[in-house]
Amino acid sequence: MKSFTSSALAGLALLPLGYSQVASSPHEGNAKVDLLIADSHYQAGKPIRAVVRMIYDPGYHGYWINPGEGGMKTEVKWNLPDGWSASELSFPAPQREVTGNLASYAYHGEVLLPFELTAPANASGEVKIEGELSWLACNDKGCVPGDAFLRATLHSGASPSSAQQEQKLIDLAWSKIPEKDPRWEVNVDDRDGSLHFTIQAKADETTSLEGAEIFPIDEQILDPATAVLIGSGDGSGKNFTALAKRSEYAPKEIASLQFIVHSSNLKRPILLEWKKK
Repeated sequence: MKSFTSSALAGLALLPLGYSQVASSPHEGNAKVDLLIADSHYQAGKPIRAVVRMIYDPGYHGYWINPGEGGMKTEVKWNLPDGWSASELSFPAPQREVTGNLASYAYHGEVLLPFELTAPANASGEVKIEGELSWLACNDKGCVPGDAFLRATLHSGASPSSAQQEQKLIDLAWSKIPEKDPRWEVNVDDRDGSLHFTIQAKADETTSLEGAEIFPIDEQILDPATAVLIGSGDGSGKNFTALAKRSEYAPKEIASLQFIVHSSNLKRPILLEWKKK
């Protein structure tokens, strides 16, 4: 495990995009944080799309939903008005990162983590949204935990204006989130210390997965030290294969696995799931 320096706490006052300047945290915890909300107004019972934008300092990286070895998932603890709810942060595809003898799934530079806030059906008036974001930023010398307070004031009723430029950024964030695709079928054969993947197209019009990389959402199933690349399979363009080394911490019997498939050839990452029959 990497050594930690003292925790950094960054106070973040938020004002929704398109209506005023968004205030952001200083460079503490080796990352800058913005909270972007699509609208300063809400309607009862309807969701509002939002994004946590993080920019890691040069040379530092943060972590995916499955951090791999020695990392920590970025999370928010919300303090919301009665009846309000917030979805979990959504994560785009990461990249593999090997620092020393620790392998992880990580982000460098800017990463956009979208989520939704939802008002209850009886919501009215002005409301204050608060949360605390926690993350871990690491380089080859060590890790620094960071925290930022997220705050926003929202008003009920229809929005008086639109913010097209900011909406495009939030749309971009959601477009990079893995999505289920029923056109693919997965089988996993667990033998000889490895997981043998077969991914079969159930439709004629699908993009080739050859050369794409598999990232496991479930922790401690696959060894993060080795890239899991998809091969051409039988050459038909419909059946693809991949071989992944088991994690040394994986259970004796693996009953299910969620993972994403990512490559520059895909419009967005694909979310796939396998369950042992």
